[in-house]
Amino acid sequence: MAAGLALTTLLTFSEVGSFGYVSYDDPRYVVNNYRVRSGLSIENLRWAFTNFSFANWHPLTWLSLMLDHQLFGEAPGAQHWVNAGLHIANALLLFAGLRMLTGALWRPALAAALFALHPLHVESVAWISARKDVLSTLLGLLSIGAYAAYARRRMERRPARRAYALCGALLALGLMAKPMLVTWPLVFLLLDYWPLGRPEFSTGVVRPRTNWWPLIAEKLPFFALALLSGVLTVLAQQRAGAVIGLEAVSPTARAANAALAYVNYLGMTVWPTGLVALYPHPKEYVSWLAAAGALALLVLATSVLTGVVRSRRYLAVGWLFYLATLVPVIGIVQVGVQAMADRYTYVPLIGIFVLVSWALADWVERRRQLRVAAATASAAALIALAWLSRQQVGHWRDTLSLFGHALAHTEANPIAQVHFASALQELGRFDEAAEHYRAALSFQPDDPYALTGLGNSLLRTGRSVEARHAFDAAIESGADLPEAFIGLGNYYMAQRDAASAYRAFHRAIELDPDSAEASNNAGAALASGGDVRAAIPHFEQALRLRPGYPDAARNLSAARAAVGVEPEAPR
Repeated sequence: MAAGLALTTLLTFSEVGSFGYVSYDDPRYVVNNYRVRSGLSIENLRWAFTNFSFANWHPLTWLSLMLDHQLFGEAPGAQHWVNAGLHIANALLLFAGLRMLTGALWRPALAAALFALHPLHVESVAWISARKDVLSTLLGLLSIGAYAAYARRRMERRPARRAYALCGALLALGLMAKPMLVTWPLVFLLLDYWPLGRPEFSTGVVRPRTNWWPLIAEKLPFFALALLSGVLTVLAQQRAGAVIGLEAVSPTARAANAALAYVNYLGMTVWPTGLVALYPHPKEYVSWLAAAGALALLVLATSVLTGVVRSRRYLAVGWLFYLATLVPVIGIVQVGVQAMADRYTYVPLIGIFVLVSWALADWVERRRQLRVAAATASAAALIALAWLSRQQVGHWRDTLSLFGHALAHTEANPIAQVHFASALQELGRFDEAAEHYRAALSFQPDDPYALTGLGNSLLRTGRSVEARHAFDAAIESGADLPEAFIGLGNYYMAQRDAASAYRAFHRAIELDPDSAEASNNAGAALASGGDVRAAIPHFEQALRLRPGYPDAARNLSAARAAVGVEPEAPR
């Protein structure tokens, strides 16, 4: 059964091995990230644990991506396969863990298959930058296994320190891959109730004053780990400027969107079509009536599912697992501009899949004549999900496909416009790219990414004056975007103003010392101004940051020849 689950999942995601990178975070995480591309080293290890870039503190994810480059070099297909392999491992761990915890076979198999094949999980697998999702979940599931071993040893009055320490270590590692696991101590508490059935819950009635406190007390070190991870994450997000202020999205709008997201995720679980990489946040335009209805539905569902008799404890646990594990990403602390994200369901839907699998099995057990029909319907549903997932995987082939699909299924999506335009720009379709950048600016007139992209497209089509205005506007937005200064430097180079170009490129280097393009262009500006010898270190730095960078290699060779410096012997 496990082999069949692994093979089916592998076939569903088999296309990813032929995919490259997309412009959505992959350049920052991998393509232009010197630390990742240079592989594992003591210096990079130190960087991984002290770096707060990209609004996250997740050193284990950085080390994982570095290891990819250490093993596979410039091979995005291999990185995709690593993500797919981790996803398959997660599905198998979920199956094995539920089987171990409950002693059942078909129920865990159905829950694991739903997890493995659901289209909402495609983003976490087919997107290299989502490595943190699949890696942290792997460690989170392993920590559940260790916790189950600890709890059972405690119930049997046997020594349990090693299992407890292992659980804490795995949880700490999982938090270092992604802070999504900050709610894991609550998950352990839910497992105490079902399926572990700790003695404190033996009566079937939860009495917090007499039953919960010993179980909570034993988890205080886990809560401390979660708190530390949460603090580090908030610091990282604030330092990166990723936390959206209350003036942009009010607390009431955040709460309304959170209620809608909880219900919308459930709707997308049942009918997973039209899934896209980015769902724009409605901000103050949220439907308050719909939000009130969603909140009422959530309250009703919680009341019903947590009030069910002792024999159906899985209903309460599955539902509360879903509610609790979505809290870190539900948008009360708004990070980024998305209203929802498919990747946010990667862990929470485990609770829903467990609830559905056990409820279906219980329903069939009382209606034995429907067993064949239920099995047939389940198999058909899994086949449909696998087919939809394979279709969804195809959208992640490249940036043009990914954001073309997003634009076709969403409205007022300026970020999708920017990414789609960047893909057109890469293909040399500059006039089309400019139109999409302008479409993005119609929603966000001061967006520095759209302004910079527009400036680059205009510069490539000879409209240098308009390009200069776009770069100036991007810089005046206060975003300190290195790409804006690189674009401005390119404008000055086109005007044969090498001194001004160098100043712009130098500013880009100050903002992003790991930018190979900025270093190469700074060298080109110096060489153009006649200071060829001073240009050589810039070209060398560009090649250190991006080994094999063709422009920098050509420029370095020409500069050395011009000043009579012999090329370095190959190492």
